[in-house]
Amino acid sequence: MNNITDSQLPMNKPEIYCYTIYGFLFSIVQEKDMPWIYSNFIQIMYHEDWQMPVFEDHLNILQDCPFIQSYILNFKGNDDDYIKTIINAIDNDYYCYLFLDWYYINDNYHGDHFAHSAIITGYNTLDKSFTIYDNFDNGKFIKKVVSFENTAKAFFSSKNSSTGNK
Repeated sequence: MNNITDSQLPMNKPEIYCYTIYGFLFSIVQEKDMPWIYSNFIQIMYHEDWQMPVFEDHLNILQDCPFIQSYILNFKGNDDDYIKTIINAIDNDYYCYLFLDWYYINDNYHGDHFAHSAIITGYNTLDKSFTIYDNFDNGKFIKKVVSFENTAKAFFSSKNSSTGNK
């Protein structure tokens, strides 16, 4: 690891946050980018299984967005490599959008293992924690600080967890 003990990427309060992708997009969008949002964020539908409104092509909005670049992070598959990979990404000004199992990271969740998309925006090596944003508060996009250990467990568990898309 490097000598930096704390790093947090900038996040604004989102205007729309009913889904993690929206919370993320509207937390980093700048005023100059709003014309693209106004032109492309118009196909809203109601997803009956999720019982919520969603952007029609919301799963692709981040890869289609011209002011966001995305990359796939690779790591060897153990907790230490995962933690170092996330820290390195944040040190290089990359937000980490990934699936994490709420069973390990959401104190208010008491159900079965449940993989959900989340954003890691920062870390603290002294506390051994990551800053994570997700719809943790009854659908509200908020920040939580979660230990490196629980974040790694949540990531590796998410591969075998339900995504809730039944």
